[in-house]
Amino acid sequence: MRRYILIIGVLLPISLMATSIYESAKSALAHTYKLKVQNIELKIRDKYEDKAKTNNYPKVDLNLYKKREKTEFAAGNSNIQNSTNYSITINQNLYNGGFDSNAIKIAKQESRVAKVEYENIKQKVIYEAITTHSALILAQKRLKLQKRLIAQYYSLLQILNKKAHYGDANEKVELQSKLYNAKLKYQEIEQDYQFKKLQYQALTGKEPKALKYALKMKRHFVKNPSKVKLKENQELLKNLLEIEKAQYKIAQDRSKFLPKVDLEFKAYKAEPLAQVDYVTENQYSVKVNVSYNLYNGGADSINDEINRLEKLKLMATRDDLHRDTYLKYIDYYTQYRYAKKNIAHLNRYINSESNKYHRYKKIFRLSSQKSLLDIVGALEGLYVAKELKVNNQSTRLVNYANILLLQSKLSLKNLR
Repeated sequence: MRRYILIIGVLLPISLMATSIYESAKSALAHTYKLKVQNIELKIRDKYEDKAKTNNYPKVDLNLYKKREKTEFAAGNSNIQNSTNYSITINQNLYNGGFDSNAIKIAKQESRVAKVEYENIKQKVIYEAITTHSALILAQKRLKLQKRLIAQYYSLLQILNKKAHYGDANEKVELQSKLYNAKLKYQEIEQDYQFKKLQYQALTGKEPKALKYALKMKRHFVKNPSKVKLKENQELLKNLLEIEKAQYKIAQDRSKFLPKVDLEFKAYKAEPLAQVDYVTENQYSVKVNVSYNLYNGGADSINDEINRLEKLKLMATRDDLHRDTYLKYIDYYTQYRYAKKNIAHLNRYINSESNKYHRYKKIFRLSSQKSLLDIVGALEGLYVAKELKVNNQSTRLVNYANILLLQSKLSLKNLR
């Protein structure tokens, strides 16, 4: 049974065993520490929210101490007396102008900001996985193209050496020069491929044995700029939460201009000093404390103005952020549409350049109507066309990811 399973595994198509973009993104999310760090930040923010709520609860203080006193009299004798003293104070704030309620609102907003940032980090990790996956495939394809180009140069050299009359002797030198340059470029692409391979390993924690471009690009996500809504954009959403938090901060600081009312209940016992002949114990008191700051040098007014300006700054930033995000969307949408429409043109371009190259090569073999440089030019044109197609595939994929990211739709679910 085990042998049968192994045979089936060998017979599976390579495309089925290849790593998809979805799998690369999933591995990146599992491997990254950024989300783990932000998850801790979420827990911290929740604790700050719980801490803010404690201001609504009563405060209980216990004060307990023991004394030992020695009193010496003029007659020479002395008296030693021990005493135990305690007090329990319960204090409950009744009104403070909304300072505590706004503190809770601010803490909640900070928790929401942390959640938005978590989602933002998550989508950026997915985006990084897509671009890294795409870049590695692009490097692989460029490497294969360059290897084939070198093989074609060697093929031309063999033809050149077999021809008795091949024209200008400098053409051979030119071809050898092209070959050396192609080899140098191959080494450069190889180095770039190895670096991108390390990037992929660092991001996903896996060896990139086989990767595939296949990704179903869903048309309903690629919306015309005139119809797209960017309200869910993480940066815009975070900015909106910060504006709301700034408003709560203004309300909180303005509460300092209002009176504060506390209710205090106190129970205490104090044993007497040595020279006192009576005991006062188990006393109780209830009082209402009202405090109202009349003047503190203008600090509250200055803080109020600072908070107002901070809110204005966030609102002004929002206008710029919305405009920049919208312009980015237009740019990515345009590039995506261009790459999509360009595929058919590139295929025709490749066919044209391929026909020209093979025709020139055939003529060169049979006669001297075409020079070697004509063939080299046609060959270079063919590989420029092929490289453009490879780049076009990568451009389309990356801009599709950009479009989803700006709409905050870049999730594992939407990559299936």
